[in-house]
Amino acid sequence: MSELLKNWIQSLPAASGDLRRIQESGRKYLGEIGIPNNKLEEWKLIDTKKINNILSLPMSKRIEPKDIDQTIPQLAKNSFRIIINSNISKLDEASLPKGMSLMMGDELQRYLKKADEHIDPSHDWILSLNHSSNNQLIALRISESNSTGLELVIPKNINQLSFSRVLIIVEKGANLNLLEIILGANKSAHSHVCEIHLDNNSKVHHGLIAMGREDSSLFAGISIFQKSDSNYFFNSFQEGWDLSHLKPTIIQLEGSALTDLQGLQVAKDSQQLSTHSAVKFDGPGGTLRQLQKAIALDKSHSIFNGLIEVPKLAQKTNASQLSKNLLLSNRAQIDTKPELKIIADDVSCTHGATISNLQEDELFYLQSRGLSAENAAALIVNGYAKEIIRNIPLEVMRWSFLNEFLSE
Repeated sequence: MSELLKNWIQSLPAASGDLRRIQESGRKYLGEIGIPNNKLEEWKLIDTKKINNILSLPMSKRIEPKDIDQTIPQLAKNSFRIIINSNISKLDEASLPKGMSLMMGDELQRYLKKADEHIDPSHDWILSLNHSSNNQLIALRISESNSTGLELVIPKNINQLSFSRVLIIVEKGANLNLLEIILGANKSAHSHVCEIHLDNNSKVHHGLIAMGREDSSLFAGISIFQKSDSNYFFNSFQEGWDLSHLKPTIIQLEGSALTDLQGLQVAKDSQQLSTHSAVKFDGPGGTLRQLQKAIALDKSHSIFNGLIEVPKLAQKTNASQLSKNLLLSNRAQIDTKPELKIIADDVSCTHGATISNLQEDELFYLQSRGLSAENAAALIVNGYAKEIIRNIPLEVMRWSFLNEFLSE
């Protein structure tokens, strides 16, 4: 363990509260894993030197309402908002809409242990970092009577390292539209973990908008556990981070479920944005549809690694994965790696990857209709991005920064 990491772990406050066990094990695992380096497959393309700067940031404190960015828009129709690290302490059963309830006590502890049975945090730096330091948890149960969307906002936190964790249990037959907004500010970093358990015949449409600014970093782990006949849709958008690492991990516990993943990352300047997804089928008859897009400009670097695991018991699996990328600068870099581990012999699994520039025939067609070369290029790029953004739930275009991004 490096001296920097050792001192950082020792500086953490004593483990306490509902997350005491998690904090203790997270610190142990973090010390064993150490700071990621380029010898590790998941981090071999990442500029890991930037992580040293992140560990030197002061730990965040509770955000006062007066300090929250006033550009947060009005709520979408029929939805409920929680601003993490601000009004979380005010949550109680009475404040939640019908069909949503808090998890506490033995039930909470049972689910906190459950994820470790499927995803080993002792080898996962993203999870261990969050577990070691996070002392705030939103734990919700969604019942079949729910008809309200949920919006979770993580506001800007300048010159600080902040943490958040969300645990959501979606009961049999229940539906949830979930939108997470993560905002970064100059010289800041954020560690976020979202864990969702989908019971039989449940449905979740999950959107994640992660907008950084200047020298900000994001490390986000998304852990999804699906039972049979459940449907999980995930639409993500990353932009503006100096360094980001998004890690969605989906496990179909029994097969016979649908997973639909769509992601877009837009890298500019010298930013490095990455997505490392993993989908595992632990039963037969499961379906995966995955589309990952990237736009790289200037001297930026975009990374995608998509793993699909189909063991022998997962017969009749139908999985497709496509990585489509736009390289808009001679100095930008895009690395994309679809990865299939298939042991089952009765499956249909396809994957593909493309990296291209703007097509001359498309530009020519638009210019022939009176558009300037610059406007024609902007129109094509916007259409490319909107294919992902338009599918994000809860009227996502309420957020002004998305309109600003698409108008650039």
